[in-house]
Amino acid sequence: VDLVALLVLIALLGTGVITESEALAGFSNRTVISIGALFIVGGAVFQTGLADQIANRILKIGGTSYTRLLLVLMLFVALMSAFISSTGVVALLLPSIIRLAAKARLAPSRL
Repeated sequence: VDLVALLVLIALLGTGVITESEALAGFSNRTVISIGALFIVGGAVFQTGLADQIANRILKIGGTSYTRLLLVLMLFVALMSAFISSTGVVALLLPSIIRLAAKARLAPSRL
């Protein structure tokens, strides 16, 4: 998807439909930069093993019951959202929730 978006951008620039400043305008947007940085943070959470630690603690509290896991996750996310932006919480917890779902043998989409 990302490659297609960049190819379309290059095609529009190459055909003269948009100017160079219009093509690069989206990359200077703070939101785009923030989301890109959060992807890096999410990758670091996964690579360092922090995702496993968070998943293990939530699994220890919630057990393997879907309802209990969902309740613990909702409380944990609500607590984190009080101090961090919602986008940041998603970037930090997404790797952990994927690990948690695998350990609890649940589909990640259910959590």
